[in-house]
Amino acid sequence: MSFSFVVAVVCFAVIANAVHPERRPDLGEFQDEFKCFPHETPWLAVLRNYESDPYFGGKAKCIRVTQSAPLQGDVAEGTVEYAGTERVKTKLTLTRTEGYHHKNALNATFLDGPGQGKEFRLFSIYSECDKCKLYRNPYAGENACSLFVPARLRNQIDPACQFIFNLHCGTDNHYRLLDDTCPF
Repeated sequence: MSFSFVVAVVCFAVIANAVHPERRPDLGEFQDEFKCFPHETPWLAVLRNYESDPYFGGKAKCIRVTQSAPLQGDVAEGTVEYAGTERVKTKLTLTRTEGYHHKNALNATFLDGPGQGKEFRLFSIYSECDKCKLYRNPYAGENACSLFVPARLRNQIDPACQFIFNLHCGTDNHYRLLDDTCPF
């Protein structure tokens, strides 16, 4: 590996982390959530860079998101399952951040359960509909990230998706969210 390649990768990483991806309209085509609807398969959370999620069972694993109603305009309904036994209905509203033409953010609202009415926002860092979705989860911390894959891939993380996760979310803390104890 050449020295100049290493320097280029390090510089890219510094620049990429200096500005949150949702403030980079030039990356919009790689962050477009709209292109991935309808979800024809559930999505599974496989990795995140923070230990405890304030909305989905703290340190709970086994997180699955299933679209339960068709997209109407920019709104869809879904079910989020976590910890193997918990389920919550959610409303997902596709939005865009300032300067974007693509829908690069999701506003989620709990429709039932103990968190009914609570809202939070996810920003798309990278969305490849048949391989992975990478989100920044500011409700869990400034640089909190989570990586999802289509259910058919289960624990198979595409190398490019893993690279982008490491680049934007760091390599220090990786919490695996899917294992053999998950009921799906």
